[in-house]
Amino acid sequence: WIEGDSLAPYQGSKPETIKAVLAIADLTPLDVVYDLGCGDARIPIAAAEFYNCKAVGIEKFVFDKAEKRLKQEIEGSDPARARSLQSLVSIREEDALTCDMRDCTVCIMFLLPDGLKQISERLDSLLDQGVRLVTIFWGIKTRKPIKTNNVGHTTIYYYTKESEKC
Repeated sequence: WIEGDSLAPYQGSKPETIKAVLAIADLTPLDVVYDLGCGDARIPIAAAEFYNCKAVGIEKFVFDKAEKRLKQEIEGSDPARARSLQSLVSIREEDALTCDMRDCTVCIMFLLPDGLKQISERLDSLLDQGVRLVTIFWGIKTRKPIKTNNVGHTTIYYYTKESEKC
């Protein structure tokens, strides 16, 4: 993976993992989902498609993969699905540490433990604002998850404002 500024390697999620990630977040059409380090944008596309909510992918290193996948999904869709994806999904080439997330209600991330540590102050601030957090594979060391779900060898962690500090 890209070392230095990268919070995690690019790792495409399996469909069953994506389904479980979105389910644990208890999404509604009123949510605005952010996927930090969205890779090829599978999670934002699925959130919009299956939960009819706005989804934003933040990607700094493989932005072209995210753009390409979203374009392919739109072009390969029937007109109604294409319009829905165009109106609900956006991909931004930005840094997860500094991107504007003022409209975020759910934040999803697959970050290495060191990446989670680097972004921990931001995650605490998001939790304080009522944002629900979902981490894939590694949990936040400073918080106890409200719930977890195991999908194969992958653990999914869910945090809310009520998550106790460790």
